[in-house]
Amino acid sequence: MTASDEGVAVGIVGASETSALAETLSRRDETYLAGGARDVCSRARDLVVAVGREALLAVANERPTAPVLPVETGRGVESVGAMAVPPALDAVLDGDPRAHRHPLLSVAVDGESVGTAFGDVTLVTGEPARISEFAIDHDKRVATVRADGVVIATPAGSAAYATDAGGPVLAPGIDAVSVVPIAPFHTLDRRWVLDPERLSVAVLRDEERVSLRCDGRERATLSSPDRVTFVREATVTTVLPRVDQKHSNGPTSDTRP
Repeated sequence: MTASDEGVAVGIVGASETSALAETLSRRDETYLAGGARDVCSRARDLVVAVGREALLAVANERPTAPVLPVETGRGVESVGAMAVPPALDAVLDGDPRAHRHPLLSVAVDGESVGTAFGDVTLVTGEPARISEFAIDHDKRVATVRADGVVIATPAGSAAYATDAGGPVLAPGIDAVSVVPIAPFHTLDRRWVLDPERLSVAVLRDEERVSLRCDGRERATLSSPDRVTFVREATVTTVLPRVDQKHSNGPTSDTRP
């Protein structure tokens, strides 16, 4: 059944073709709504299905109260393959699914909130190969680095851009972020795994404007001595079928890069 004004059981975000999902939900006599992340997350009571990486990021940043079933979301978050969606829906709605809890970070510049991030936050110079200098503090000064930028990644984002920049992959559930210089001037610059609420990153010197991006979207333009801080704002829960559930028909997509 489709949506009513009172809300729906299941929401769908990011699916270009929803026929298989709709058929499964109709067979189960579940109300559902396919649409944008904000509308779906405000109305779905039992489950949100996020199809694709961009849909997952959009859903997570809406702070859904319902758990999220990721479908084909790429590196970093374990997800269901497209062919396994109907049995995965049955298994998750019927059973006791595996759950992973992911932090959603609130990001502030000099104490003023500029957005949230589920996967990563990047500070990057506006022009290629224009180095800036950044201070990385964790209660006290950890390092200063000259680099094209710095990426701060949650476990959900650590297998994406941060890994490409040379950072570690963090396992789901680790209460930390990776902090990775982007194209550092000195090749021996380190990478760190730190508590986000004790972390701050400041622009010490800027040869070019520095863009602050949350999950790939520009949220602010920084200059020296702007300082970026982080707070765990919410927790987003993703769910998957257990491997021994009768409706599961194969492995989910890998979390590794």
